Amino acid sequence: MSKIIFLDWNKTLSYSRFWQHWESGTNEYNSYSKPIIESLFNDNNEMIIDWMKAKYNSNQICDFLSRKVGLSSHIILKELEYSCKNMVLCDPQIPDLISKLRESGSKVYVATDNMDTFRKFTIPSMSLGQLFDDFLISYELKASKIDTIDVDKKSAFFHEFMYQNDFDYHDCILLDDCADKSDLYKLWGLETININSPVHLVDSLKSLLQ
Repeated sequence: MSKIIFLDWNKTLSYSRFWQHWESGTNEYNSYSKPIIESLFNDNNEMIIDWMKAKYNSNQICDFLSRKVGLSSHIILKELEYSCKNMVLCDPQIPDLISKLRESGSKVYVATDNMDTFRKFTIPSMSLGQLFDDFLISYELKASKIDTIDVDKKSAFFHEFMYQNDFDYHDCILLDDCADKSDLYKLWGLETININSPVHLVDSLKSLLQ
């Protein structure tokens, strides 16, 4: 039977970062790069998780950052949009490998703990809708990949999708840089490959073609 393949985005398919272009010393907003990253990712980790689960949207996040660093929220949002639209896949072989997997009969989905920016900016700008069968995004599902919904520990992220498509976890595989951090995947019967580099991802996709 052909596999149902779920691929994580951040640090699996792509290593691109929000406001990454600000890291260049020649960028006019370079001095704001470190304060923004520290304010959002270091000081307020719960805010990042809440953003991924739609408790905040991009505008609210940029308003918060504006108050923290003293830069216009309009500029922060515009620059966030730019970085999201200019993300890249971690290896140029990936589109061809995914296309071949789909041609072989496999279904290939992006399964990502991600923000409203992913659907709004990244998917259309990178034409990802032509490459993947569909997208499971925590912002839209209001749950992360390891969230559960009841005492039976059903997946708040995967369960409805699996049910609607009549998929069995045992026919699925998740490629993710954090795939080894939860025993829930084993409980559900979801095979995982813990991706640790672009080379490892490419090799894993090639092995799925064999």
